[in-house]
Amino acid sequence: MYAGVPTIWPSCVIRSFEASVVAPATRSRVASPKSPIRARPVFTSSAASPAPGDWTGIQFLDVPSPASVVDHAQVMYAGDDYQSAGSACGVDGSGAHDSYAAISFAERPAMALVTNTTIAHSLHNGIDRVWNGAPLDFAPTNTFTSNAGCAQSFPVPSSNVCPQPVPCD
Repeated sequence: MYAGVPTIWPSCVIRSFEASVVAPATRSRVASPKSPIRARPVFTSSAASPAPGDWTGIQFLDVPSPASVVDHAQVMYAGDDYQSAGSACGVDGSGAHDSYAAISFAERPAMALVTNTTIAHSLHNGIDRVWNGAPLDFAPTNTFTSNAGCAQSFPVPSSNVCPQPVPCD
């Protein structure tokens, strides 16, 4: 705990297999500001030979508190085929569909709560934005490496009509 907030400290490794980390709607944080990359908290597979999709990922199922952050972390080998709590625009032009990612947001946060984080080897997208409404860009401070899908999915607009082509950044 840090100031009453559940905190995962630098160098901590969270290994998961066929599960997810569900972030509370209240306050939580994953933080190691100014730490060298080797000291970053790591969320990864528990498999001896990790593979994309080994575990579900980190899920924000409700409107997250601005105090719930993932900062200076690594999220790897997530993005299994767990059905998300929302849908995003499909890059194949098929309209809205369930989406899967290493980190998922079912509701739009007030600001980008994932910062300075490396998201790698997801079976699908890096970050899913599965709310209805305007996008929020998580890309500027994060690194997306070797993910099978988009760095971040595109949320379904308030009009319920996906743009063509659907951005896949």
